[in-house]
Amino acid sequence: MNLLNKNLNTLLVIASICIITQLFDLKSLLEFNRTAIENGQIYRLITAHLVHQNTNHLLLNLAGLTVLILLFSDYCTNSQQLILFLVCGFVISLSILIFSDLEVYLGLSGCLHGIFAWGVCQDVKKKRKSGWVLAIGLIIKIIYEQFFYQPGTTEKLIEISVAVDAHLWGAIAGVIFVYISLLLKRDIFSRN
Repeated sequence: MNLLNKNLNTLLVIASICIITQLFDLKSLLEFNRTAIENGQIYRLITAHLVHQNTNHLLLNLAGLTVLILLFSDYCTNSQQLILFLVCGFVISLSILIFSDLEVYLGLSGCLHGIFAWGVCQDVKKKRKSGWVLAIGLIIKIIYEQFFYQPGTTEKLIEISVAVDAHLWGAIAGVIFVYISLLLKRDIFSRN
């Protein structure tokens, strides 16, 4: 893997925004807050994914984002990565608003699941055996979180409940991207 050939601008932009929002403690202004959104602050549907409960939460999410960008950046350009991130964020927030009773949400983890699901589908389309292993792992993780998950170490570290529904909606959003490209009979984000 040659890091010099990777599209890292998206990572740098998202990481910079997340770090700035953390340094200036902007979570109360930017987090998904059901009441605020219902009162017209719709920007929170996107900004919620750029703020974090604490530094541990931020660092865990940025580590995940870094791994995903390095794994899947060959499949699309920086601008396409950003579009994928924004659309996943919007789908997650809208789904939480419509289908969940969650009052507050913040963090990148839902978007990370969306990017991961999309990237795994790209691996499967390219006939990489690891894609199937990762796809099965993601499905098992989502099922486990939805039906068997018990709060524990992660919640203690990030000082907030893990929003497992955001992980589900993120994975669905990533797969929707793949499905739309199949409907259009072309790879929306493929560079190959």
